[in-house]
Amino acid sequence: MGNPVAKSEFLEWLGGINPDVLLVQEPSKQPSNEVLHIPGMSLLVSNTNLAIWLNSGSNGRVELNLPYVQKIVFQGVPLFNVYLDAYTCAKRAEQLQELKRLNNEPAFLMGDFNLAPLPEDGLVGTNISNFNSELDRGSFQELISSRAYSDAGHGKGFTIKRNRLNQEICFRCDLTLVDPVFILQTTFQYDHTVREGEHRFTDHSAQVLNFVEKSVASYKTAIPRKIASPFAHWVTDTLVTTQGIKSILDYGCGYGRDVEHYRKSGLVADGFDPHIPFGWGKLPDSKYDLVTLIFVLNVLPTMAERLKVLKQAAEYLNPAGKLLVVTRSLKAIESEVAKKHWQTHNDGYWSHPGKQTFQKGITPEEVSGLAGQLGLHSTPRTLQYKTDLQTTAVLLQKS
Repeated sequence: MGNPVAKSEFLEWLGGINPDVLLVQEPSKQPSNEVLHIPGMSLLVSNTNLAIWLNSGSNGRVELNLPYVQKIVFQGVPLFNVYLDAYTCAKRAEQLQELKRLNNEPAFLMGDFNLAPLPEDGLVGTNISNFNSELDRGSFQELISSRAYSDAGHGKGFTIKRNRLNQEICFRCDLTLVDPVFILQTTFQYDHTVREGEHRFTDHSAQVLNFVEKSVASYKTAIPRKIASPFAHWVTDTLVTTQGIKSILDYGCGYGRDVEHYRKSGLVADGFDPHIPFGWGKLPDSKYDLVTLIFVLNVLPTMAERLKVLKQAAEYLNPAGKLLVVTRSLKAIESEVAKKHWQTHNDGYWSHPGKQTFQKGITPEEVSGLAGQLGLHSTPRTLQYKTDLQTTAVLLQKS
């Protein structure tokens, strides 16, 4: 990107791709503090070897920025940008072992691994190259096995072709590893035009990954109750008197049975649910002593959505207000998975593929972790709901 001609060709090619996320390895051969301006994109994170841009207006969270790997979370999906050592097998093996330790969740790993996964992926003339060895290939296979990753580019050609000393050097070292959780929603291809022909701008093939998030019908998990939930009864029997609560918003109220219970108990109560047919689609314009999120976070398929909804709910709190979060517990969901053989999806499961409903067991620690990002913390244990093993309930307040 330090070459003006290459930069121009790159920008023209990129305009045709129009990606949501751009992962780049070796962004410039000349160390520079200059940040490349890419129309319609914003630089999220960079170092000497790696850089990541996002489509303007998009948000991503940076979790790692090391010389050989960056990790971001984009729309709830972890992405690793990889550039392994270009000189020694031992160093690459060490970095691959570290990569295996760094990731314990469904993710995509993309970049220049400086490694031909199979001997036939690296040739000098008709001979197997000795650039890689059993040492770094062994660590690569351990990484693959750690989560049963799919090597998306396997069998799709070389990503580098060079002529040296009258011999053609062919390598496939630009790799994309796809977690099995995402495989059915992913298409992948190498674009060799970026290193071939009149408009080439690099010596590596580009990797183009398309990931389509399967829609989730969270509203279908709502239960048409005949009576209010036990959590609503705890609110009126305990919290109203001990905390002086006079107003309540049930955020994600479903059919609204708890809202009716609060109103019959003499409280100012409103409900909101984004599924318009439930009849609670109007956003309130008030602040409340208590906001409840009852079985909402556990039906949202990404961490980003859970954080977004938690933030939206917290915006309706009075300065001294409290937020009650109730979810299905980890134990409850694991029991369902064992009995019904639910399929994994992101960090949870499809509870009914036909209805496209999702469920995730959530621990109190996870709720507190999300809340902490928003300046919320758990109330004293004496105020907490006495949960059974099937649910997690956490009462939060502003820090």
